[in-house]
Amino acid sequence: MVMADERTPLTSEPLPALSGPSGGNVHHLKSHETLRERQVRRFQCWICSAILGAFALAVLISISYIIFGDPTTRPLDGANTTAADFPELLNLISFPLADEPTPQWSDPDITDEAKAAAIAEGEKELGDKELLEETLSSPPVQSPSFRHQKSVGATVAARLAAKVGFVEDRATKALLRKVSNRQRKGSVGRGPKIDLPRLIHRGECDFNARYRTANGTCNNKEHPHEYGVAMIPFRRQLNPDYGDGISAPQPCRVKLVVLFERPPPLGPAKKEPANDCRDRETLVFLAGRIPTENDRSIWQ
Repeated sequence: MVMADERTPLTSEPLPALSGPSGGNVHHLKSHETLRERQVRRFQCWICSAILGAFALAVLISISYIIFGDPTTRPLDGANTTAADFPELLNLISFPLADEPTPQWSDPDITDEAKAAAIAEGEKELGDKELLEETLSSPPVQSPSFRHQKSVGATVAARLAAKVGFVEDRATKALLRKVSNRQRKGSVGRGPKIDLPRLIHRGECDFNARYRTANGTCNNKEHPHEYGVAMIPFRRQLNPDYGDGISAPQPCRVKLVVLFERPPPLGPAKKEPANDCRDRETLVFLAGRIPTENDRSIWQ
């Protein structure tokens, strides 16, 4: 029995005898490559050559930069290191852009009758808005929603300014609808002056008051109604508990006493008011434990 290998023919028929030393029942491989094999090998050679060429070029450029340096940058001078000598650093700094100028009103002049009609339209929309808000149900008193609305509630001046701004916005839109129908991009420009009632309430300031005001007024003596004034004043949701003896009683003094070290009573017990802690000491008994220095420093 003959062992089979990769050169064993698939057929059992004997091959014709070949002239030469390589005769017998041996399957000869082809001695030439096909066209596809040559193309694949040529493609692989091109890919490998391109990768090696790019790597060699990168190494060459890196070595040249290390040896010769960057010709576009000047060497640093320790004696002159001002920002003006480094324009490339100044280019990296993002300076604030200049604001665009307010465009001028490009439409024709508005007559007083048109202004009055626009203001009347804005006031009408403001009235409709307030009537709609009145129909809304308010949250229950002392509820979280009620307290939140009360805390963020603005001052009278802020509410009036919001109403004036609403009327001005609606009046401006009414004028734009009448004088121009084209589509606009951006600002419409500084329009004509609209006279609306503005209430400027400047109350008297008491600079000797004990506490600051809630909305920040009268806190600055030179500019009491301009500097630090908030349209939405801060309102405390929890009652203050200073414990300074003025707004609230001082807290009771607490002293640690071990249970078995309590002094025996020498007489009848003295009845003291339950809420008065100015002339008495609250005894905290720690059964089975001796107070440490930390306890004494905290409670005494």
